Amino acid sequence: MVAVDLDGRSHPRFRLNWDTTTRKDARRVREHMGLMARIGEKGLAASCKDISNPGVIGTLAMLFEASGVGGTVDLGLLPRPQMDLADWLKAYPGFGFVMTARE
Repeated sequence: MVAVDLDGRSHPRFRLNWDTTTRKDARRVREHMGLMARIGEKGLAASCKDISNPGVIGTLAMLFEASGVGGTVDLGLLPRPQMDLADWLKAYPGFGFVMTARE
């Protein structure tokens, strides 16, 4: 699963940085983080990692490697903003997580 804030923009100086925080007030950013805390508290995710510099696919690969498993990604289901798919796969979102869950 992927949780990402699509309400943002490419950073003016770093095209692959999806900026979702600098134009938002602190309360809204805390609310987003609270959502992730609730997912954890309810046990809805088996594992979770923030999307970091290698982008969503690279971060997912890191999660797979640490877990000793593999997986399949349906790119058609991946949430993304109005951005070229190849760029989005490499982008670093201000708020984004990959998670695994039991069936």
